[in-house]
Amino acid sequence: MKILFLISFLMTNRAETPALPYLRSLFADATLDEISARQLIEITEDEMDIAVIKGYCGAGKILMARYYFNPYTKYSSFKKGVGLLEEAIQADPTNAELRFLRLSIQNNAPSFLGYHKQAKQDKLFLYDNITALKDEELKAIISDYLNALKNQEE
Repeated sequence: MKILFLISFLMTNRAETPALPYLRSLFADATLDEISARQLIEITEDEMDIAVIKGYCGAGKILMARYYFNPYTKYSSFKKGVGLLEEAIQADPTNAELRFLRLSIQNNAPSFLGYHKQAKQDKLFLYDNITALKDEELKAIISDYLNALKNQEE
């Protein structure tokens, strides 16, 4: 079923920017499913002139690292993804969606990789800016995530 949806999505939206709700869904699925991680990368690689799309491509590469067996390949994929995500954030530093992607990845990345330095900053940024978000779906996703973090800390 996912394959049919993906094919129809690609055929109807090839000239358009990938739909953010679909990318959000793939991102969530990619944490548990290699196929979703691959799809996230494939869909976003051709649209990296848009910061949020570049961020999702980077996130896909970071998540794809968990599915590789070879440690060098794992690390290489992770570093490429981090580079893309950081470039996207530099291009659009006030984008809450990009900050959310980075926060969720930094909170789940193994500490030995050293990718956690902006987690506090991103969390504060999201708390300060969540009410200004016009995208209700994104607002709900970020709010749920922040609430889950808050419950973990208690």
